[in-house]
Amino acid sequence: MDTVLNEAQALQERIRGWRRELHAFPEVGLETPRTEEYLCRQLDAMGAEYRRGVGGHGVAAVVRGELPGRCLMFRCDCDGLPIREESGESFSSQNENMHACGHDAHSAMGLGAVKLLLARRRELKGAVKVLFQPAEEIGAGARAMMADGCLEDPTPDAAFALHVSMGSGENRKAGSFHFIKGAALACMDKFEIDLTGKGSHGAIPELSCDPVVAAGRIVTGLQTIVSRNVCPMCPSVVSVCQFEAGETANVIPETARLVGTARTLWPQTRDLIERRLGEIARLTAESVGVRADVKYTRGAPPLLNDEKVLGAAQKTAAELFGDGEALFVSEPMLAGDDFAFYTEHVPGAMAFLVAPPPDGPAYNMHNCHFRIDDRWLWRGAALFAALAFDWLAKEGE
Repeated sequence: MDTVLNEAQALQERIRGWRRELHAFPEVGLETPRTEEYLCRQLDAMGAEYRRGVGGHGVAAVVRGELPGRCLMFRCDCDGLPIREESGESFSSQNENMHACGHDAHSAMGLGAVKLLLARRRELKGAVKVLFQPAEEIGAGARAMMADGCLEDPTPDAAFALHVSMGSGENRKAGSFHFIKGAALACMDKFEIDLTGKGSHGAIPELSCDPVVAAGRIVTGLQTIVSRNVCPMCPSVVSVCQFEAGETANVIPETARLVGTARTLWPQTRDLIERRLGEIARLTAESVGVRADVKYTRGAPPLLNDEKVLGAAQKTAAELFGDGEALFVSEPMLAGDDFAFYTEHVPGAMAFLVAPPPDGPAYNMHNCHFRIDDRWLWRGAALFAALAFDWLAKEGE
């Protein structure tokens, strides 16, 4: 354990370098060819085994130990967001996209883990698969890579992922790890409500069937799903994030459109939200003579951390860094992650590495000012590698 820790710490500057180089050219969605090429160059330099072009531009690296055993998988997402960066970092994005969710850091930690594991293949039982996955932000990358066989040759017996975090509540100690038992992240569902009424001059509203009025009532009505239909003990949210209607100040338009997201931790509440959202939209629209067409698209499911995988990761982190650096926290998050698609097939868990910026305010994810302290990323690589040795040794007994 001490050897892995020392070797990871010695890689600190290289891991930071990988992260900062990736940070300068973020790509979005499934179209990440430059990111793929960069990752492959680093893996080639290590002499690593990998398959590129998985599900488009994903990369699946494998470190096969010299001793027989099972397979542990790590997922490291690598896509950015269509956000113009305003962080002020010297290595800021050079295009109109931004790594505003830390995926550059996740990939850098994954590269570090591959290098650490390759150096000690003789001691490794079984194999470690490291997925560098695009399109997490749009919920498409995991399914694309699985459809292209990323869970084959070898087939993983368990999966683990790390996500950088600003911490929560009083638990904001930089470099610490947070572990959430059970339901950790919410589903990532999208809804679209298209309203069709009858337009009119703004001075003659009585001749209209106003879709703007219907849309406003629907926005308000949707808030009652969480406040009056969902159990207060089940964190959930329904957010309208786009409201599109009209083109001029004196014309009531014929159409309006609402788009948003629904999040919850429990499958049964997910069903309830989908049903009530459709009912409220259609009946509210009908009450003012407008038609509502509702489309509800289910994205990644809630992430339910596997108790055994999570416990093993927490134990390894505590042995590496001390009990106070590996904390079980009680607050699940209503953010989502398509890592949950893998855990429908493989027992898995996600943990969080707290890495707020060393100076200035700590902006959360998906913000143009998002920054992290990448001096702590070596700890993530260390946890990946040490967990691989620990878990594979135990599971191979």
